[in-house]
Amino acid sequence: MKRLQKFILILTCLCAPLAAQAQTTGTISGRVLDAVLALIDNTDDPVTQRDLHRLIARAGMFFNFPPELALQHLLIADEFGGLQGTLGADQLVQIGELAIDQRQPELSAHYYERLREEYPVTLLWACFDEKYNRCRAFAFASHR
Repeated sequence: MKRLQKFILILTCLCAPLAAQAQTTGTISGRVLDAVLALIDNTDDPVTQRDLHRLIARAGMFFNFPPELALQHLLIADEFGGLQGTLGADQLVQIGELAIDQRQPELSAHYYERLREEYPVTLLWACFDEKYNRCRAFAFASHR
C-alpha cells in the first residue's frame, strides 16, 4: 500500500468515530486532529502534505464539522499549489463557498476572481458571476 493510501485509510478511521460527536456537540476532539496533523508532520513530501490537508478539509465537510476547519485546511493546501484542472477549480470554489459561510466576503471574492483568471472557459460563469457580485455587494455594504 502506498504511503498516501495509508494516510487516507488512517484519516478515514480517525474521522469516522467523530461524526456523532461533532453533530451533537458541534466540537471536534483535539486529540484526534492532533494525530492527523502529526501524520502531515511525518512526511516531507509537499504533495502528500497538501493532499492530507485537502483530506482533512473534505472529511470535515463530509462529517459536517464546523466549516472553519475545512476552510483553514483548504487555505493551507492552496499555499502548496500544484492542483490543475477540475481538482484545482473545485478547490477554489470550495474555498469561495466556505468563506461565504464564514462571513468573509473579501476572501470569497478573491477566490472567485482566481477561478475566473485560472479557468476562463466554463459554462457555469453566469452562476459564478451572480455569486461573485453578491459577495462584492456584501463586502461593500459591510464596510459602510
